[in-house]
Amino acid sequence: MQPAQHAPQQPAEQHPEDADPLGNAHRRPDLSPEERRVTSLLIVALIAFLVCVPIIAVLSESPLVNVLVGLLPLFATIIIDLSLALRHYKVILFWLVLAVVHVIGLGVIWLSNLILAVPVNVSGSVSTSTVLAVVVTIIVMLADAKRVRTSIRDERAPAAEFKPEKIDEYVHAIEDKAKALNFVIGRVYRASNGGTAKMRERLRIPSDWYNEFNTLSGVDVITQLEKASVLLRKIRDRLALYTQRERDVFSHAELGGLKHIMRNKDGDDRVVDVLKANDRDPVEHYYVSAMDFCDRILGEIEEKKS
Repeated sequence: MQPAQHAPQQPAEQHPEDADPLGNAHRRPDLSPEERRVTSLLIVALIAFLVCVPIIAVLSESPLVNVLVGLLPLFATIIIDLSLALRHYKVILFWLVLAVVHVIGLGVIWLSNLILAVPVNVSGSVSTSTVLAVVVTIIVMLADAKRVRTSIRDERAPAAEFKPEKIDEYVHAIEDKAKALNFVIGRVYRASNGGTAKMRERLRIPSDWYNEFNTLSGVDVITQLEKASVLLRKIRDRLALYTQRERDVFSHAELGGLKHIMRNKDGDDRVVDVLKANDRDPVEHYYVSAMDFCDRILGEIEEKKS
């Protein structure tokens, strides 16, 4: 009697943060818009550095190696800052990097003069490198500050009059806040921190909810209000999970796998507090704004329907 043959099981679908085409165990989660802006500026600064070194060498009639050694602290600062930005570190740390790298660079350039045929002007090189690094850091800080300015402006902005015909705009506004929270969840509970796809999906606000609403552009306003009411209640219920303790949201096994995260090991911290403690974005603002927005629009909808 032949043993029963079983159909081969299909491999479980992996979350995009748990695998990549190169076969790595996990990949870096998506960058937020602010982080993409910062990394883009740093990449431009790195390219400008590589282009300007030979130009400076020609204009100053100095050996290329001398110019490269003299501006090495600037190069190291940009590379380290770029690495930190890709790992979601706060850009305020860039000032510390700038100071430490240039102090070390002072000694490195001085030691380089022991082997270089033509000595490098140590003080001049370090001062030039410092000034350029400060300029790059200020530009990056200004780019990142847009997030803070937007948060303050949103908090201070007076509540506009509710208009039912603009319900799609209101839905898209809450969608932006939800996407920002999804970014944070993906970074904090990423695979490298021991998080799983199920844990992330338990907290995320699915894009399918918005896609369903987007199909209603041609229907009457009353139907749109009813659908928006359902959507906003679903979002508010999902956001309510963030105020619960981790151990009430995740299983003991899931919590046991977490690492590299600032949190109570027994899961006594609220999820929103864990997100705030482990991410550089204004999580509290995202959460409070999203909840307030849901409550306000739901109240307006119920008033219009009554």
